[in-house]
Amino acid sequence: MESFLNQTIADKCEFLIIDNDSPKEGTIAALKPFMSRITLWQRDGIKDPMRKLNDGVSCSRSPFIMNCDHDDLLYPECAEKLLRAFSKSPEASFSYCDYYDKYPDGSKTLISTDGISGVWNTVAGGMLFRRDHILEADCYDEALMFPEYDLLLKMFALGMKGVHVPGEPLWEYARTPGSMSDGGYVTRAIDELKRKYGLTPPIRSYER
Repeated sequence: MESFLNQTIADKCEFLIIDNDSPKEGTIAALKPFMSRITLWQRDGIKDPMRKLNDGVSCSRSPFIMNCDHDDLLYPECAEKLLRAFSKSPEASFSYCDYYDKYPDGSKTLISTDGISGVWNTVAGGMLFRRDHILEADCYDEALMFPEYDLLLKMFALGMKGVHVPGEPLWEYARTPGSMSDGGYVTRAIDELKRKYGLTPPIRSYER
């Protein structure tokens, strides 16, 4: 949380915290120190995190959206540099950057997103989207295991494109054992996209 609130442009950001069906009392207690700077979005009876994310996109007042998990760590200039990229490429629908995979033992692996196919090395976090372009692409498909890559495919089909932010990595993606980035889940998720589109997008390897 601190890494989000400590962004160099934090005073220009809207922080919308989407509660993914956690115990209410515990959530409120954990967020109490930050309540003056955030908006807590809780929807009783809705357990699908993608449905909640889509609701968050719809209700946000910001023209730009960055989706982050609770264990992502943003470097202080991450949001500022991702936003600045739109000034240089005003036609872009999203901006993205290099990042680190961060493992429980503290080790890190650099993930490059540069080059022609580099966008497929991105993950759900660490990307800044134009909100109206997410809505134009019909948001995240709640039925899919990899809705973030499905969103990219839908945007590309609409002629949208992204812009890569060169330079040092700007954030860390927490790799947790048993998470959705484990091998079996990834294989099934890619197969799902292949069935939908008739092609296999060159999604990054999640193997260490």
